Amino acid sequence: MPETSVVKMIWKNSKKELQFPKNLPQERGCKAEITTWIVVVTLLVGSVVAEFHLNPGSSVDGIVVFVVIAFFGLLLLFTVGQLMLRLCYCIEELTHVRSRYENSFCQMLKDVMLCNVKTYVLAAVSLFLVTVLVLLYGGTVVKLDRLTTLSLCPIVLAAYCVGNLMKMDESPHRVMLQLKDIGGLDYGSGMAYSFFYGYLRMMLPDRGDQNTGLKEKIELFCNKEKLTSANFPVKKLFVLIPASGHIPASLTQMDHKGWLDQCKSLEEEIKNVAGVMGRSYKNSLYKIRDPNLRSGNNEVVYVVAEGATPIRTYHEAMKNDAKKGSHFMKYQKEVTLRFYTTLVDIIQSDKDCCNLCEIIYYKDEGENGHPVSLSDVLKERLSEIRSRQAISMESADEIESGNIRLLDSPSA
Repeated sequence: MPETSVVKMIWKNSKKELQFPKNLPQERGCKAEITTWIVVVTLLVGSVVAEFHLNPGSSVDGIVVFVVIAFFGLLLLFTVGQLMLRLCYCIEELTHVRSRYENSFCQMLKDVMLCNVKTYVLAAVSLFLVTVLVLLYGGTVVKLDRLTTLSLCPIVLAAYCVGNLMKMDESPHRVMLQLKDIGGLDYGSGMAYSFFYGYLRMMLPDRGDQNTGLKEKIELFCNKEKLTSANFPVKKLFVLIPASGHIPASLTQMDHKGWLDQCKSLEEEIKNVAGVMGRSYKNSLYKIRDPNLRSGNNEVVYVVAEGATPIRTYHEAMKNDAKKGSHFMKYQKEVTLRFYTTLVDIIQSDKDCCNLCEIIYYKDEGENGHPVSLSDVLKERLSEIRSRQAISMESADEIESGNIRLLDSPSA
């Protein structure tokens, strides 16, 4: 009988520990760090021994002092190099102060220039030791040309290893760059893949089974309610991503003008997913009322809209999780950016879904601090889609006219 892989909580040595199943990768320990420290000590001792054998006349004390000065001097130099590199990053971040740092120059400097506590302590200790040893021993010991290449290389390697152990490059800005560089394995991209393959890809296209696609559901609703294309101009799903991440139960609560009303839902869809039999899925309809928006003889326009549920979940964790809430809040914009760009890229690359969904990222708070009305956001996107459709139709007509002229032209 195969062993069941179940995570069990056990009490051991009066501490609550997690026992991992045999086939599940366990958390990494500190063996690498311990080994690195052993290598650092070995390199420094080897440097002293090499210098002593290459210069037999030198005193051991003088060599040790000089190796210590060179080692901590290099660490201090690496710290200065980090500061210079971060100043270069600031040049790029200046163009993102408004969108990423709430228009705060000080916040941008803090996120880019801030180092971890270990780096500050290491820099202070290095500066103190180098200064004290130079003052104590003076020029009789501190001569850079005394160290040979053979003894200097281990010191450089040891300083490099310690710099990495201290994570000198660690900063909030560095975390943001890492989210972009890890190839879709970041939190935001992961949410986008989960949202698309776990929901959108199942709901949007017509798969030819007993469940119809979104466009077919909309057409069925229009026929039943006797709605024209003017009433339902865009047969797509509008997925909303507000910058704050706050998405209430009903989208009408995001429209302070009162022009957005909740309507009926589209035809329900039943699917068997991950062991859950008969899971129910459905999309909600909303209608936009606007005295300035006339669609034929009716002043109502219908849309299928919903908030991006992964963003709502992230917002809930950010607000309610005592351990990680503040950390989630700090990187909310970057996670949302990764979610948005990844989701748009996935949808545009999928031929079955690319024309069935519109992703709308918008700032739900205006410059004056007042909330932005969702009905205005939806109307603006509807206007953009209509403009795109008009341009496409004009281009198609031009191509068709050109083909007709070619057919009518006499052959050579």
